[in-house]
Amino acid sequence: MENEFIRIQQVFDRMMQGQVFVIEERNASYHTYTKIYPSTIKTFLRRANREFGVTQMNQITASDIRVLLAERIDRYHKDKKFSESYNIFSILSALKAFQKGVMTFGDIYEDWNVIDIEAIRKWVKDQQIIRRGKSSSTMRATPEQALAVIESLRRTGNKVANRALIIDMAIMALATGARISSLYSLRRCDIDLEKGICHFKDAKGGKDYDAFIDLDLLDEVKRIVNDKREADKIFVWKKKTGQFMSLDKVTDTVQYYLKRATTQMYKKQRTRYKNEDEILTYETIQTNFTFHSFRKAYAFKRLVHYLEQFRSYADVRSWRKEVLNRNPNSLYKMNALYNRANKHRIKRKVKTRDLKLEEYAIFAASLDLGHERNDIIGQFYADLSSAQQYLAQNRATN
Repeated sequence: MENEFIRIQQVFDRMMQGQVFVIEERNASYHTYTKIYPSTIKTFLRRANREFGVTQMNQITASDIRVLLAERIDRYHKDKKFSESYNIFSILSALKAFQKGVMTFGDIYEDWNVIDIEAIRKWVKDQQIIRRGKSSSTMRATPEQALAVIESLRRTGNKVANRALIIDMAIMALATGARISSLYSLRRCDIDLEKGICHFKDAKGGKDYDAFIDLDLLDEVKRIVNDKREADKIFVWKKKTGQFMSLDKVTDTVQYYLKRATTQMYKKQRTRYKNEDEILTYETIQTNFTFHSFRKAYAFKRLVHYLEQFRSYADVRSWRKEVLNRNPNSLYKMNALYNRANKHRIKRKVKTRDLKLEEYAIFAASLDLGHERNDIIGQFYADLSSAQQYLAQNRATN
């Protein structure tokens, strides 16, 4: 299906070149249309190929889409796997965008049968699918709590295979905010100790991004990578037979060991989501410490760092210049952030406002996570008021 994958990529590349989007958010769409949507469509086609034997997107029918989504709907309801709601709606968004591109550029697929994506979306909502991410059940840990978990890991499970690997992965996750999937593929050449930067390639959603290494953990990172050659993987997992372990197996092993070390660590947290009537709903849930909590602790610390750093707009301009030198595409997201903040002002054609210093701080923290979106930080990673209180307490004690 390689030729078909090339055609899929061609559709989205042409959309970017022609500035053709489903939603008119040109400044926010660069990464979505060049990486996330193409990756989503290719994965969907592979699944359709295994299920129905199709090898081209124009062979997939509306009925096929419903069958494939029904599997995810079952997992959502039976296994309480709430992250599937996000996956389902993301697939539908990618399909809608792909079809718009195909219809706009008719020379790529000449025999395309139009599919009513909105009818499928309505059918999904009728199945009582609420778009609520699994991450809402993951504890938002402070740096101190994350360090306490690492110390707990060191004191437990002496006979656990790969114990040292698990501890070092936890340290690296806290030092860089990396997901376990990114650490699994991380190589020595991706880490610049001199600049204090870790470069993650093809992370979640196909993103490449740079993360600053926490200076408080830099010596630990140096120890972890000390004996590695440039092309070496940082974390090599093997079974007793000598075979390499899959990412799924590594994830299960780490999460099992982590659960043993954090049996008494949880937090009550208020979360929000839209119910079946699209009404914003709040509820208090119990959040537990998972491997992703290290990433949340890193996000919290980065937010505190930028709140401290951005004392004036001159500080923001200096940071902005450095970021754009490293990644010019970040300009798309910066402009999108500005437009969202001024959405109503632009609509009323009145004078727009600059972003607040704390808004820039949130955005800077989101860049270090590879998200480039302020709403993600507030909803899933770090609360601004908590970070401000944490910073105030640190200033008072120093």
